[in-house]
Amino acid sequence: MDEEPRAASRALAPRTLFLAWPLAAGAGFLALALYGTGPTSSVEIELTRAVQAADPAPARWSAEFMTALGNEPWFSLLAFSAVAAIFFWARRPSLAAFLAVAVGLRALSPVLKAIVDRPRPDAQVVEVASTLGSPSYPSGHVLGATLLFGFAMYCAERTIAAVPLRRAVQGGLLALIVLMGHARVELGHHWPSDVLGGWLVGALLVAALIWAHRRWERPAQVDAVAAADDLERSMS
Repeated sequence: MDEEPRAASRALAPRTLFLAWPLAAGAGFLALALYGTGPTSSVEIELTRAVQAADPAPARWSAEFMTALGNEPWFSLLAFSAVAAIFFWARRPSLAAFLAVAVGLRALSPVLKAIVDRPRPDAQVVEVASTLGSPSYPSGHVLGATLLFGFAMYCAERTIAAVPLRRAVQGGLLALIVLMGHARVELGHHWPSDVLGGWLVGALLVAALIWAHRRWERPAQVDAVAAADDLERSMS
């Protein structure tokens, strides 16, 4: 007698989780934005110093490379290549279009920065590779990387049949997102909370795009099934 409620509960759990974590991400982003309007805590300053002090030379080179990858024109070239690959190689126009939208949402970065208006790290407090004039929260490089590589992970899930290759590609894309966050703190361009904010809002937008793409594809799948049923009936 209890099997039906248990089955319903198991079916509801993934949907509840899918709704809960974007809400948590949004709340975390807003909390960090509010924190960013005040003075930077000593804990965050010490964390930044620890990251910068602990890294060997290869990590510094990695930070410089990842930062360059997030700058123009390289970011746009990388994004264009990814969209073209999904469109022409994988032959998934809708995925390519949604990936292009994900990349375009990077334009939200200066808007969010202007609203929070948090100062960049101070060269008298931590090591700063170069002085940047724009506000600090959230990290635009991290937001862009999370949007591009995060939605590309979803594209890999939908287009790469071989599981080992799919997981390897997704692991590499996730590593790029993490490395971009490290790069911005390593070079003193952002505080750790700026990076975390970029990850959170980027993940929230990627989740929204995945949800929208699934809804976009659902009518086409229903039409395909209906067409197959009609064909089968006409042949019987």
